[in-house]
Amino acid sequence: SARTLAGVAGAVALTGLLISGCGAGQIAQTAEQVAAVNGANATVGSVDLRDVQVAYPTTPAGPDALYRQGGAAPLVATLVNTGSVADRLVSVTSPAAASVQIQGDATMPQDVALVSPGNLQLAPTNAKRVQLVAEGLTRPVPSGAQLPMTFVFEKAGSVTLTVPTGVPTVEGSLGHA
Repeated sequence: SARTLAGVAGAVALTGLLISGCGAGQIAQTAEQVAAVNGANATVGSVDLRDVQVAYPTTPAGPDALYRQGGAAPLVATLVNTGSVADRLVSVTSPAAASVQIQGDATMPQDVALVSPGNLQLAPTNAKRVQLVAEGLTRPVPSGAQLPMTFVFEKAGSVTLTVPTGVPTVEGSLGHA
């Protein structure tokens, strides 16, 4: 009958929809893609934090590279105010450092990025340079270590990230397939 035929057609259509919806899960091409940056990313209020990391330690050279306990470690980061009102980076703290110094003007007008030295080659044209340095490290920090850090902004509020220590960026150091 027509009613049975309509019911079967509806069931077939529903089954097709359910099966096609399953195809976009973990098999999708984008399911295993990772960001092209090594650092941590976050957003708090109207401030985006991108590629936040402790710069790769260069001494001693090789696999034993580390920042020594009591020493200082520069941070690499790009902080962008996407809001319509100026904001300011007030402080950065970490239990892994006695203090994190903010060197330079940390005011962030709308659509202006604060960029630490390691990211200058990728900086947008509307970027201001600021230097962030973790001082008085409470423990040795080798390449690959992760440190909790809290960024506090005047208007956007605060956010805590797990900040990785950078990896070497020398051509060929990561090998080729």
